Amino acid sequence: MKKIALVLAFCLAAGIACLASADAFAAISESDLRQFEKGVSTLDQVVGKLGQPGRSERNGEGLKAIGYLAAGATPDPNTSLFQAADASPDPAVAAVFVFDQAERLISYRAHVASAGAITSEDGAGPMPNIDTAITGKQSEESIAATVADGKPHLGIQFIPTSATDAKHQEAFTQAKFQGMIVVKVLPGSVAQKAGIRRDDYMYLLNGFLVTSFDDVAKAMANVSAGQTIRIHTLRIDQSSGQIKDQVFDLKF
Repeated sequence: MKKIALVLAFCLAAGIACLASADAFAAISESDLRQFEKGVSTLDQVVGKLGQPGRSERNGEGLKAIGYLAAGATPDPNTSLFQAADASPDPAVAAVFVFDQAERLISYRAHVASAGAITSEDGAGPMPNIDTAITGKQSEESIAATVADGKPHLGIQFIPTSATDAKHQEAFTQAKFQGMIVVKVLPGSVAQKAGIRRDDYMYLLNGFLVTSFDDVAKAMANVSAGQTIRIHTLRIDQSSGQIKDQVFDLKF
């Protein structure tokens, strides 16, 4: 199973419904979800126990949320699956799975009778501070920040978390994170103007999970001049060690 490119605060950034009702139980167990996390079972096997989804919705980034209903429940059509974290969730929705534009799983949250709320963030370890592990050679080998082809470019050089050393790869696995580490932001670029910094951890680009250079290329393939795209990153506060989820809008 591919590790979910999601950490701690995505619920806030993407507005994923936070389920709280004690009456909204999914027809799956905690064991089902833990087996899925370990790669023992597939997503199809998990959602197969939930039956047909009760609701499906896309947001402005093209992300898709699928909500499964509690037994006998009727969903509220006026309550979005992509709602603010401080809003009241639809108690009829027992489980929510969120996917990127390529149908790759970003996150899930379910309310099961045996354990209450179960989320894809559960058990995630701390994010490693990668700065000292990035070498000049890796930076030089990262994707070109600008190309003279007339197409929009981010103005960022980065490397995948999978290109770090074994110690850091294990730390990222424990943190349940895969993405791109920003190595350099070019002066005057759209990325710099938006506020992206070196050592940010990018995981969503233009509605796509990005864990490789190919992912980045696909996410940027249809971007044109005048378009605005959104980037989600994580940033470690060097003074407190806290992880902040950042959302940037880049206009080309």
